[in-house]
Amino acid sequence: MVVSFNINHIFKYPVNIVAKTYINNINNNNSNNVKDVQLTKDDSSGMDCISFISRWENCFPRFLQRLEMFQKNYIDFHQEIWSQWDEKRHWIRSRNVTWQDDSEIARLVYISQHENNQNWTFWEETHVINFDSFGTIGYGLEMYMKRKLKTKSIQEIKSLEATMKSC
Repeated sequence: MVVSFNINHIFKYPVNIVAKTYINNINNNNSNNVKDVQLTKDDSSGMDCISFISRWENCFPRFLQRLEMFQKNYIDFHQEIWSQWDEKRHWIRSRNVTWQDDSEIARLVYISQHENNQNWTFWEETHVINFDSFGTIGYGLEMYMKRKLKTKSIQEIKSLEATMKSC
């Protein structure tokens, strides 16, 4: 079974400020957990891309870490931030690379100008979790990971809000 969920949020800040704050948070807060940063620019489409590998501490309980697959200290995610600064649109994509052959953990965030207020930002986040290859235990793993990712996303949004508020 595949589990998915969405989180929507409205920031009372302009789009490009939210995007720059997100990028700066990655550079400042996670420098030990971010590697292989690459910057590319596509002049034909006017898009910039920052891609990197982020490392998260393995969040699965110790009893699951007895399974060979989960005997990892970290989970690596390939992340890309695609930006059209002039159009005020940004996409954040991430996918699991540690267990990519056995599971899917992915996130897509679309950041755009709010339709009713040009100075606000609409944050639309979608997660997909699939541990189908684990059979019946897979659904339990998916639900566990859903709870962890939802909490992490809400914390990330609160952190962005706090950072922008303090500036």
